[in-house]
Amino acid sequence: MRGSQGGKRRSAPSPHATYQSGWAGDAAGAERTVRDVLTRSPDSPDGLLVLGLAQRRTRPADAPVTLRRFLTVAPHHPAAAEITRLLDR
Repeated sequence: MRGSQGGKRRSAPSPHATYQSGWAGDAAGAERTVRDVLTRSPDSPDGLLVLGLAQRRTRPADAPVTLRRFLTVAPHHPAAAEITRLLDR
């Protein structure tokens, strides 16, 4: 992604910042941003986590699939136990 300031590359927002924006009421914006991250790094645990959580608001039927993929990619992630409980409800 190129910015307008001398062709410098802008870094993508961190997954944490995206997660925060998702819970601030902009789940669709969080989903768009994290999809850009996942384009570059499809197995990003944080990217998959944020996408799955955003999808719980924007695409509820897709969220479990994404969150299960997150658990497959990062079974020992700090959020894994909570996501497992969420999916088991």
